[in-house]
Amino acid sequence: PTKASNYNATFTQLLRKTLYFSEHTFIPFDEEVNYNKHYMELARLRYGDDKFQYRITGTEMIPDDLPFPALFLQPILENATIHGSPTDEASMVHIAFRLENETVYCIITDNGPGINSKSAKTTDQKRKSMGIQMLRNKAATLNQLFELEMEFSTLDLSESTPAGKGTQASISFNIHKVVKAQKRQEKIDEQSKSLRFYSKKPEMHEAD
Repeated sequence: PTKASNYNATFTQLLRKTLYFSEHTFIPFDEEVNYNKHYMELARLRYGDDKFQYRITGTEMIPDDLPFPALFLQPILENATIHGSPTDEASMVHIAFRLENETVYCIITDNGPGINSKSAKTTDQKRKSMGIQMLRNKAATLNQLFELEMEFSTLDLSESTPAGKGTQASISFNIHKVVKAQKRQEKIDEQSKSLRFYSKKPEMHEAD
């Protein structure tokens, strides 16, 4: 009962945050990290400690209030937790952040069969491919709108040298440009609110 209660509470909180964050282009870094923690906790509660483990490192290097592309990591974590599980050992997901040369890096690594593995089901492969393509499109859109210098890539570690196991997804963007982007987005949001306000304002008619 306690496990089910914790799962339901975590799921409800995650759902609320998903609905709220989906309306934003950027959110503070600490909120993005907390969201990811809730998502990973949900997976841990679902699969159990003996089948799923995760760790998040490097968060202390990045300012809590630094803007971060909202929910960008969620599809990657979904792939890692659902499609990236190994069959012969516990699933392990590592989310590593670092700040270097005015650039934020996030590296997500799992120990699953690999993103290009032939052992994966065809439907799983299609879902993973769609999710990855959506993120590439989102990164391209953010770069076009805000010039973030954002880069997103994936690597099947079995195809690396030396060969490893699992999938590694990498995200990076310039910290100064993301701050400018957030300020620009806030101005756009304020203008949109003003337009909605005036569009709803009732027209005044002179009396006959």
